[in-house]
Amino acid sequence: MARIGVFQYSGQACLYYTVHAAVGPGAPNRRDDVLLVQYLLRECFKSKKFTAAPFPGGVVGVDGVAGQQTFAAIRHFQSVGKSQGQNMVQDGRVDPPATDTTVSSISQTVYTILNLNSVFRGYRPQDWSRLSQAPDCPAELRVPLREPIWDWKY
Repeated sequence: MARIGVFQYSGQACLYYTVHAAVGPGAPNRRDDVLLVQYLLRECFKSKKFTAAPFPGGVVGVDGVAGQQTFAAIRHFQSVGKSQGQNMVQDGRVDPPATDTTVSSISQTVYTILNLNSVFRGYRPQDWSRLSQAPDCPAELRVPLREPIWDWKY
């Protein structure tokens, strides 16, 4: 199930939105995971990072079905990111981090899901920290992506 994850960056715990299982060709492509990836891709492609390299497949549909448009959108995101100097693999998949770190131990690249979070956060900072409350967040993602409420009482 799509969820909020935690990774370590410079000794700090950082929250991010992630998939439970991989999305892409030959991957499990669970509906909620696909919805999250499609939603993030659709919004990322609206950002300035993609002005010079728009997705040739048009607007990414957010329907939870992993098809050729979704796979092409993942490859396009990775390709543009790589061309802009991001340490990103170009395998056409969005994998969940295997550990609480940002870099894959296999490819030695930053996980695509973390790059999606980064672009979305830069494009829509007002919605990133409360994605489940964004007006265009898919209804099926609102509960699993609900942000924790911290009630610190000492």
